[in-house]
Amino acid sequence: MNFLSALKWRVAAMACLSSSAMAADPTTLNEPSIMRAVDAVVAEHRLYATCLSLTPQMLPLVQENWKREVSEAVDALKPLKPSPGFMAKFVAAVDFSNLLDRGMSLSAAIDLCQRNEKVVNKFHEFGYTRLGTAIRKAAKGS
Repeated sequence: MNFLSALKWRVAAMACLSSSAMAADPTTLNEPSIMRAVDAVVAEHRLYATCLSLTPQMLPLVQENWKREVSEAVDALKPLKPSPGFMAKFVAAVDFSNLLDRGMSLSAAIDLCQRNEKVVNKFHEFGYTRLGTAIRKAAKGS
């Protein structure tokens, strides 16, 4: 079972376990705020994925790291009891294919990476934004 299939299975299980009566009140779960946080983290990790995948040996590392990030984010979402509709949007937003711009030319990728060298180094220093942490902060409104 690939990662996306496993994630979809986990999301489906979450949806089944949370009946509409148990689902979070949309007024208390700020779904737009959480999705903005998710989009920001995806954009940051897109830079890492683009630059680090220029070295073929690094792509599996980036994929595994993203897999862990998404898994921890799902765990962060569980207590918030998000709606199945929100989870569908979340799964689509965090799909690894969103981290790679396969249409970007090699010269554009190299230029992007050179302009953002300090940011890319944050990945190696484990200084990148954690998806689960960003979700928790957005859910608290901070």
